[in-house]
Amino acid sequence: IYTRGDGDRLFPLIAVGSAAGAPLGAELAERLFARDLSPYVMMEIAAAILLLHLGLYQFVSRRMAAAGAPARPPMKPGNGFALVLKSPYLRLIALFLVLLNIVNTVGEYILGQAVVTSGNAQLAANPAFNKEAFIGRFYGNYFFWTNVATIVIQAFLVSRIVKKFGM
Repeated sequence: IYTRGDGDRLFPLIAVGSAAGAPLGAELAERLFARDLSPYVMMEIAAAILLLHLGLYQFVSRRMAAAGAPARPPMKPGNGFALVLKSPYLRLIALFLVLLNIVNTVGEYILGQAVVTSGNAQLAANPAFNKEAFIGRFYGNYFFWTNVATIVIQAFLVSRIVKKFGM
């Protein structure tokens, strides 16, 4: 939609918004679960936010079309798997992503089991305990601090690591 210069100018703003939005969203989820909102209401809120986003996207798209922005050329058709298999760099990235997803999935499973076990124990001790709200608050808090750590690492460590070791 935008020119290369506009993209270079807007990319840092988008990156900051993306990084800052993650902990803010997690904090909002934690607060909403603390108010005993059901997961179904949370999904309705997420759907409303998605519809708002789609409306904003349509607005920007129409505005750019009215301004006479040049259409982007279509991508060449091809076999994405063949492209990945031809490049050693892309093969290593693909392997890294597979390993990252395995580690992430196993870690999330272990954490999820621990949270549910803790919730079940508290429910057994107190029948009035709201296990769903407990799990929602836990994950909201967990992802808030995980995303804050991500922002700090991106802001203060990544540039130094890239400067020292290169890409």
